[in-house]
Amino acid sequence: MTLNVEPFEEDTEKWDTALAGFAGGSFCHRIGWRSVMEEALGHQSFWMTARDSMGTIAGLLPLVRVRSRLFGDYLVSMPFLNYGGAVGSEEARRLLAEWAAGKASELGVDLLELRNRRPQSVDGLTENARKLTVIKELPDSAETLWEKGLKAKVRSQVRRPMKEGMEIFFGSELLDDFYGVFSTTMRDLGTPVLPRPFFEKISKAFDDSSIFAVVRHEGAPVAAACGLSWQGEFEITWAGASRE
Repeated sequence: MTLNVEPFEEDTEKWDTALAGFAGGSFCHRIGWRSVMEEALGHQSFWMTARDSMGTIAGLLPLVRVRSRLFGDYLVSMPFLNYGGAVGSEEARRLLAEWAAGKASELGVDLLELRNRRPQSVDGLTENARKLTVIKELPDSAETLWEKGLKAKVRSQVRRPMKEGMEIFFGSELLDDFYGVFSTTMRDLGTPVLPRPFFEKISKAFDDSSIFAVVRHEGAPVAAACGLSWQGEFEITWAGASRE
């Protein structure tokens, strides 16, 4: 059946519902990133679908244009995240990737990058396998993970801060503490830090699946992380720890 590439202009729930049925989808593909990228960072974004003649969605592609004095002008699916690229049927993925290549040429960007989790061959685009995705299967309980899923050395590394009185806390109300630790870590590494509104938008757009965690020692935040979950997977994407 012939497929057409069209912008997505419907209720946001329809996007995530379709996404849940496609292999290779991730939290990086969710429609909530549209508000994060456009409102928090001011980036132009394109949310594209491949549909059949009945209007059924056969594939999805989120694409964001980032213009930076440091890194240039580029189109990425998805920037600041590990994954992206088109998802859906093989034909839908091909058409969406070709559309992205055409849009990159039209805009005259320096780079087009589709961060696929599944192999894809598209005329005119070069595959670069410089990054890997590593997935660890998790057992049903924390006790089983602790006893059988972590090596003795790792368990020892966890016990030490616990013995020194460090405690971990979870919740969206910890955003201030998280950002204080994270931004300081990035500064110390000499890496440009994402602005605070970026994480504020994440907390609102993904209130059902974003997790902020902070480790405190004598009441002061000393380590922090932000992670997201989707379809049974969880990834800590941003983290930092105080040198002191």
